[in-house]
Amino acid sequence: MLKITIYPRKKIKEYKKFLPELYEIYEVETQTEVAKIVENLKNKINDFPEVIQYIINEKLAPYFKNLTYFLENAKIESTSNIIERIFEDLAPKHVKKML
Repeated sequence: MLKITIYPRKKIKEYKKFLPELYEIYEVETQTEVAKIVENLKNKINDFPEVIQYIINEKLAPYFKNLTYFLENAKIESTSNIIERIFEDLAPKHVKKML
């Protein structure tokens, strides 16, 4: 388990450059596509800093099917938060990325 660490701003800035690769998951429309992204991330795991490796290995990879099940089942909302759901439906994609 990763211990809680306070990272210096410089490190945080460095880690943030890896986030777009994680955010690719939000751009796809099927669990199969998510599985490919997760597999790609796992294949490149040694290229990531320890904290990103932890997120991929412990928080994302084991649970991605549960986290993205709404992609395969239209009866399931992508979020239970009403405001988020309205925002998803109404806001243009480029606005969502800015927020």
